[in-house]
Amino acid sequence: MLKKLSEKEYHMETKKFTIGIAIAGIILLLIASGVFAQPSVHDVAGTAMLNGNPVTPGTLIVAMDANGTERGNFTTTLSGFYGIMHINGDDPDSTGDEISFFINGTEAQQVLIWQPFGYDPNFGLTACDLSTYSITVQTDASSYYRSQNMVITGYLMNSQCSLEPGKTVAYSVPSTAIVGQVQTNGTGYFSVTVSIPSDMPYGPYTLWASYPPAANETVFNTTNFTVVEEPVPVVVTSSSGGGGGGCSPSWICTEWSACQENGTQSRNCTDTSKCGTTFGKPNETQSCTYTPSEGGAEACTTGARICSGNDLMECSSEGSFVTIQTCEFGCSGDACNPGETVPSGNETGTGSGAPVTGLFLLEPSAWPYWVLILIIIVIFVWYLMRRRKKKKASL
Repeated sequence: MLKKLSEKEYHMETKKFTIGIAIAGIILLLIASGVFAQPSVHDVAGTAMLNGNPVTPGTLIVAMDANGTERGNFTTTLSGFYGIMHINGDDPDSTGDEISFFINGTEAQQVLIWQPFGYDPNFGLTACDLSTYSITVQTDASSYYRSQNMVITGYLMNSQCSLEPGKTVAYSVPSTAIVGQVQTNGTGYFSVTVSIPSDMPYGPYTLWASYPPAANETVFNTTNFTVVEEPVPVVVTSSSGGGGGGCSPSWICTEWSACQENGTQSRNCTDTSKCGTTFGKPNETQSCTYTPSEGGAEACTTGARICSGNDLMECSSEGSFVTIQTCEFGCSGDACNPGETVPSGNETGTGSGAPVTGLFLLEPSAWPYWVLILIIIVIFVWYLMRRRKKKKASL
C-alpha cells in the first residue's frame, strides 16, 4: 500500500522538481556558451585549385597546425570544390592556431586562424607544385677581378599562382665561399651584392640559383662568369727632350651588365696606368630597355599579357608586368576564365553565401552537441515527471 504524502512532503517534492528543471536549464546555457564545448571544431568549405586547375574528385586535402599535427582532412567528390571539412581543436587553447592546408601534399597559399565553432563556407584554396615555378639569374658582368663586387639579380616566377613577397632563393658558386640566400619582392625580383674572394683561383665559374633552398627537389637556373687577373700597371714616360716624364691614362672597361629593372646598366673602367686622373674615362653607366632575361622568363614587351595564378598581368611602358585584373575563376593565356556554376549538394563553393554568425546553434558543427543535450533533458524531465506522478498518486 502506497504511503500517503503529507502536504509538506508534497511541496518538498514539487520544490525538488522545480530545482531539477532549473539545473537542466543552467547546464543547457553553459553548454551553449561553450563552457563544456572546448575544444570544438571549425568548419571550412570552398573552391580548390591545384596548379591552376580545379581539383578532381578523389583529391585529398589535409589541414595541419604549426606543429605538424593533422587537424582535419577531406577527400573531394566534386570537381573544383571541397568541404565541409571539420578542423578539430586539439585542446582548450586551440583558439588562434594557424592552420595550413595541403592539396595532394602540396601546400596551399592560404592560412586559417582557428576559432571554436567557426564556419567559413567560402574559404578558397590554391596550391602550385614545383612544376609551375621557373627562375632566372644573371650577374652584372661576365668577368671580375679578385675582391671586386658582383651583383646577382633574377626573377622567381610561377605560371599559375601569384607569389607573395619574401620567397627565399638560394645562390651559390660550387667549391667557393660565394653562397647565401636572398628574398624576393612583390614581383618575384631578387638582388644581392657579393664580393669575389681575394684568393679565388682564376678561371671560369658557374653561379646557381634555386628555389626552394631546403627541398630535395628544386627549380634552378645558372649563369657563367670568369675571374680574371687584374692588368699589370704600365708607366708611360715622355719621350720629349730634357728627360721629362709624364703619365697617360690607359682605360680598360668590363662588358656592360645586363639591363636592370630601373632601366640602367653599368660597367667598370680601370686606368691600368694608375695615373690618378679621370681624364678620358669612358662612361660607366647608360640607359637601357629592361626585359626579363631568357631561361624561362616571359619577355616583357609593352602590351604583352600573361596569366599568374588568378591575376591577369600586362607589360607596362616601364618594362615590368603589373596586375590589371584579378580573375574570380583564374585565367589562361591573355584573358580571364569564364564563370563557373556552383554545384548543388553538400559541397559549398563561391557564391554560396556569407559565413554564419551568432549563436553557435546555427553552426553545422554544433548540432551533435544539441542532439545530446536534448536527449539528456528529455530523459531527465521524463524521470522527474514519472517520480512526481507516483508521489501524487500516493496522496
